[in-house]
Amino acid sequence: MSNIIEHEVKTGHRQADNKEEVCPICRCDLFDDDLMAATPAEIQAYTKAQECGQKPIDDVVLMDQCTDHPYHRECLQMQLQSKGGQYLRCSTCNHVYGVRTGDMPKGKMTWALRSMKCAGFKEQTWQVEYSFPGGKTASGIYYHGDSRHGYIPDTLGGREVLALLIQAFQRRLTFTVGFSPTRNQDNVICWNGIHHKTNTHGGSSNYGYPDSTYFDRVRNELAD
Repeated sequence: MSNIIEHEVKTGHRQADNKEEVCPICRCDLFDDDLMAATPAEIQAYTKAQECGQKPIDDVVLMDQCTDHPYHRECLQMQLQSKGGQYLRCSTCNHVYGVRTGDMPKGKMTWALRSMKCAGFKEQTWQVEYSFPGGKTASGIYYHGDSRHGYIPDTLGGREVLALLIQAFQRRLTFTVGFSPTRNQDNVICWNGIHHKTNTHGGSSNYGYPDSTYFDRVRNELAD
């Protein structure tokens, strides 16, 4: 398994508490009948022998931040390969191991402080600009060039959001090439789940301010 995961797994042997134990990915049984019938003391002794290298590590593992839902090692390996070996997301608790990156096409992000005000704020406003030339995706899909913009008030929370948006762009997570429901077009550059305010006024129904919960929502999206 990739180093992203290998240093973060432990043996998955544990008492099943008389409940059916299945892998969260493939939904097949994790443990064989002998292990299900083992006592806690027997499982503990076997696990200690594994940690000392006296017994082989089984094909059931626990990741270090997901200590109550074991997986088949093979299922994790397949999921990791599907993400290009860069990161893995726990399908039970959504914890991410490694560095998540996306498939956003090459483009440019700029930001500048403007004197305009966002509705509900007295501070100046950060104007964020995104621009993309036309091109072709790794899978051979052609797309046209495009541009987008967003507005963030220059508050402490706004600066935090701006810093996270920069990081998301660097990790190629902000946009993707796909279907745009607002344009009803396929194979175009579109937002990829990180919401932006594209107007300084008009409220949430017009992708603008005021919107009292926007910072919390976008921080959750960026944390994900």
